[in-house]
This record gives sequence, C-alpha cells and structure tokens, in this order.
Amino acid sequence: DEAVRLIDKQDKNKPFFLYFASLGPHAPYQATKADQDRYASTIKDPTRRTYAAMITSLDDQVGRIVAALEKRGLREKTLIIFSSDNGGPRSAVIASGAHSKEERAAGGVKQESLPANNGILRGGKGSLYEGGVRTPTIFNWPAKLKPYVVNEPLHMVDIMPTALALAGAKASPDKPLDGKDIWATVAEGKPSPHDDILVNVEAFRGAIIKGKWKLVKIALLPGKTELFDLSADPGEKNDVAEQNPEVVRDLESRLIAYAKEQKMSEWLKAQPDYLGAQGKTVFDPDFDIDDGGLPREKTVLPKR
Repeated sequence: DEAVRLIDKQDKNKPFFLYFASLGPHAPYQATKADQDRYASTIKDPTRRTYAAMITSLDDQVGRIVAALEKRGLREKTLIIFSSDNGGPRSAVIASGAHSKEERAAGGVKQESLPANNGILRGGKGSLYEGGVRTPTIFNWPAKLKPYVVNEPLHMVDIMPTALALAGAKASPDKPLDGKDIWATVAEGKPSPHDDILVNVEAFRGAIIKGKWKLVKIALLPGKTELFDLSADPGEKNDVAEQNPEVVRDLESRLIAYAKEQKMSEWLKAQPDYLGAQGKTVFDPDFDIDDGGLPREKTVLPKR
C-alpha cells in the first residue's frame, strides 16, 4: 500500500528510488484463507499450500507496484530489480522459525514437509552451498534492456554501485563499496567484473568463487575443505579438492585474506542463543568460559 501511495504522489519529472522488502515467503508460514484456497485442490500438503499462497500474495503485490508505474506513465523509464536474499530453506529449524527445543517440539515444520524446492542445487537457506546462495535476479527496464539470460557470477552488493553509476552519482570515498558496477554485464553481455566473489566468511566457515571454481571451508573440528567445479557440477555433488591442490591453495588464501578484513558481527553479538559451544573459540582464542568467549572490554551482551 505504501509503495503504491508513494508512486501515485511522485513527481514524474524527478528520479526516485523505491525499496520494497517483503517478508514473504518467510517463517512462520502464514497466509490469508483466500490465498490458500487458490491451491486447495492442487496442493495437499498444508505447509506447502501456505508457502505457495505467500508467494502468490507477493506476486500480487509486485503486480500492484508495476500497475502503479504504468498508471503514471513511468513503466518504460523505470528500472525494476527483483531478487531474493537466499534460496529456499531445506532445514526444519530454519523453515519453522522455531529456535528453541520447546518451540520445535510444539510444532514447526517437519523435515519431510519442507515447502521450498531448490531443484538440483545443494542445501538451502543458511548454508554456503548453491541452494542457499544462488538466487535468480530480474533486471527489467523496457526502454533499455532486451530479454537476455546472464550466467556470469554477480553479487547482491553489486546493485548499489550499479544504481549509483546509472544515476550519475558516486559513493563516499571514505567508505569504499564491496560491489562493482555490473551494468555492462547485465545490458551488454560482458564478463563479470569480479576476479573472485566472496560468498560469505565467518570465523568458523566460509566460501568463495573464482571463475568456475567454488571453495567451501568449514573450520569447526573435524572441519573440511571442499572444491567444486560449478560449470560441470552446479549441484556440488563431487568434491574435487584432492585433484586440484593449487586451486584450493589459491582460493583458500583469498578466503583467509577476506577473513582478516571482517568485523565482528553486531547481529551475532546480540544473539545470546548463538553464543554456545561452537562460538566460544570464535571470538577470542583466550576466552573465559564465564564470559561466553567474548572479550570483556569490547562486548556487552543484552540482558534476556
């Protein structure tokens, strides 16, 4: 409603930016009866039926935004970027939204009825595998873009520098951006401007992509280092680390270099539930068990 209202009152002669972030589909899975009834005869599983209803509701709301642009005569000169921040959840804990044992015991989504499907891709939301991090993104600008499929490796952080460049703006020099201007890749089919792409880096795990290669490293004991050729194995079924030691060394050194640049997660510091056994050696090698592994002088956890 708010997005449509803003478009309706927008000065058509002034550029504008609108960010619409939907919470659907996201646990807990909830949808109106009317949306669920649209799938009453085609989807028997109640969780998947609700999940489908949430996605349909999102489609309807995006349709309202597009219709509002068309009504104001702004459709042809508006760039719409549609994407998701992660793949579908394939873990019952993540899918249920229930974080405690009591909540999970009381209900939540059972593993056998997980509603999302990531096709051949391995894993899902919360994992470093492609099912968790490879998501489709749509760039739509009728006046500027022709239908085209981009298979080059790009990253969500590329959207801001790309939008800035298109608008003729520049980022603040004292806060360099991680992303790159990818317009030539999107609009002209040129190669990705990235030499490598950091999927994620945390103190206990990380993943990085360079060309066709993807390295996944889990640092928790016993730990593992996996290498996948995404061009031949997008489902990440075949670990080829032993056959390509030089590639592993290169990607691992890049991942460690990124790890040295990371800042302690403010979100993680605010989540006492996550500061259990696996987190005690993450924050300070000389941790004090009574302090949960956090440096006393740097961090104060909120009271529960």
